[in-house]
Amino acid sequence: MSLPAKNRKNSRETQSPKPRIVSLSPSKTAITRRVAKFYGFRNLDALYSSSRKPKFAHPRQVAMKIMRDVLGASYPDIGAHFGKDHTTAMHGVRVVEKRLLEDEDFAVEFVAVSAEASRKATRFVVSHDQVREGVL
Repeated sequence: MSLPAKNRKNSRETQSPKPRIVSLSPSKTAITRRVAKFYGFRNLDALYSSSRKPKFAHPRQVAMKIMRDVLGASYPDIGAHFGKDHTTAMHGVRVVEKRLLEDEDFAVEFVAVSAEASRKATRFVVSHDQVREGVL
């Protein structure tokens, strides 16, 4: 037999909720920021630029591949994130996949940048009561 609604509410209020740890997948912007930082760019505009120079295109393609692998993002979503067409995103992912098979040094580099760019954000969710009670 369950408690009446009034009693259930009161019993919940007396219980102190325990802190939860929430793990969040990185956003497309977070991945782009981390890839840019890995390749030494201070400004994200470089990866969002329309330049096809390898200096800019290579990190952008790496970010596209990571977004596809980690987030499962669609090609239209990835392309839109960079202001490009979905076919550009498809090409970028294919270029990285091909290079991973052919270039061992690049494969090691990709694993490093991918690990950094895809790390999850961890947040602690707590109530004010828990802080006051010294739980944390």
